[in-house]
Amino acid sequence: SMKQFRDELNGGGSQHGEDGNQMEPDNIQGFIEILYEHQINCEKQGKYVEAELAKNRISELKKKEKQRQDESLRQKQMNEKLEIEQAHLVEFNEFNREWDEKMNDFHSHAQILEKGMLEKHEQEIMEFRDNIDHNLPERPKLSAELLNQRKIQENLARQKDYQEAHKVQLRAQHMEKEEFGKWQEDRGRKIDLEEKRLLHAQEQELNALRKKIQAGHDQQRRQRALALEELLQRYQNVKKELESQQKHELIRSKKPGSKYLDSANTSLMRSSLGFTRKSTDSKRSSARSSVQGTPRARKSHDEGYGRATKV
Repeated sequence: SMKQFRDELNGGGSQHGEDGNQMEPDNIQGFIEILYEHQINCEKQGKYVEAELAKNRISELKKKEKQRQDESLRQKQMNEKLEIEQAHLVEFNEFNREWDEKMNDFHSHAQILEKGMLEKHEQEIMEFRDNIDHNLPERPKLSAELLNQRKIQENLARQKDYQEAHKVQLRAQHMEKEEFGKWQEDRGRKIDLEEKRLLHAQEQELNALRKKIQAGHDQQRRQRALALEELLQRYQNVKKELESQQKHELIRSKKPGSKYLDSANTSLMRSSLGFTRKSTDSKRSSARSSVQGTPRARKSHDEGYGRATKV
């Protein structure tokens, strides 16, 4: 309006509109163009005082606009850095949450496997002892010498030679007692030996399972460290890219006659820093994919987890 024009010409506009709000950049540029046109007209008409006022006001508006653009650029770059930090924090937290969940699942599965094997071993020992009782005779087979002594004893008794029959009977009883004691010792040693063999085999089987479980844990830790290294490297790459672009923005903004465009530069930054401008859901999706890392890392992780879970 004419009132705004007079205010700007006299230095009273202070970059505010009629309603007192901050003027838009396009409006400021429009006033500068109008003032410049007025300056030229005054120059042609010999109105040098008004031309000087217009020239000074144009210089003041340009200075204030440059300050506004510099502050806008500073605020924009600070917000971009903050967004990168926030996006990285979301990705990092999601990374740890998913890896903690995977490792806890692995640990729970390993415990189930070990518990199942211990229960199987206990059942095997019970079956072994039951089979021993059923398969081994409760009394030993009598020796030929002992059977012969029994026959002699019977013959002497039929011949009514009870004294001799009694002597042979005592010898046979002593012989049977010795044979039974020896048989019991042999039987006990055999049972102990077979049970020790079974326990040794079970111990080897359990140790093999635990080694596979430990190998799975180690593989997961290595894979997690590799994935974390890749995540942090991506963050550093994005950070360096942003710093480089912001540096070039600052250089361009300091060039004479440059016109900083917030919207254009912001769009450019968004296209070059894709993951920092995604929604929270997209960031979490990116974090989930980053947990797996490179194809080589994903293959290594799957193989490590598979070896332990297939024990």
